[in-house]
Amino acid sequence: MYLNERPIVNIDYERLSTLTENYVSSDIQVMCDNFARKALSNDTSIDMLICESVIENFTPSITIDQLEY
Repeated sequence: MYLNERPIVNIDYERLSTLTENYVSSDIQVMCDNFARKALSNDTSIDMLICESVIENFTPSITIDQLEY
């Protein structure tokens, strides 16, 4: 949904969903904005390398316990 109108290439949505499994929607929205910023600064489209690099440096806004509650 958040990548819908963004320039993307070679996105593995299954892997992306696995990598963002315990994140809330607002976290994912911020990540997608960061994907776009990083792609823009590299003058390229959003790809899995960009997604993975942003996600590995992103901390969820709520804990697993909070999610389960």
